[in-house]
Amino acid sequence: AVLDHVLADGFLEGVTATGVYLGGRLQDLVARYPDTFVEARGQGLLWGLKCRVDPWQIAAQLRGAGLLVAPATDGIIRLAPPLIVANNQIDAAAAILASLAASQAAT
Repeated sequence: AVLDHVLADGFLEGVTATGVYLGGRLQDLVARYPDTFVEARGQGLLWGLKCRVDPWQIAAQLRGAGLLVAPATDGIIRLAPPLIVANNQIDAAAAILASLAASQAAT
C-alpha cells in the first residue's frame, strides 16, 4: 500500500517541490536571523541548519515548542520531515524556528 502511494503519478514530484519550499523557508530564516543561524544546507526533505549556538540547546528548546529536530556535529540541527509533509506544516515549523531565533536575539 505504501509503495503504491510512493509510486503514484506526481507523488515524487510533489516531494521534490516540497523540498524546494522547505529549503527556501530555511534560507529565509538564515537571512532574517544571522545571529542565530549561519547557513541552511540540504536537498529534498533532508536539511540542516548550522547554528551559532549549541545545537543540543536549540534542539531542546525546539522540542519544548513542539518541533523535533536532531542535533548533529559542527553546530548543525537536522530537519527531516516525512515525505507527506505539507507546506502549511513547514510554515508552522519555520514559525517555531523564527520564534526561537527572535528569543535568542533578545537575550
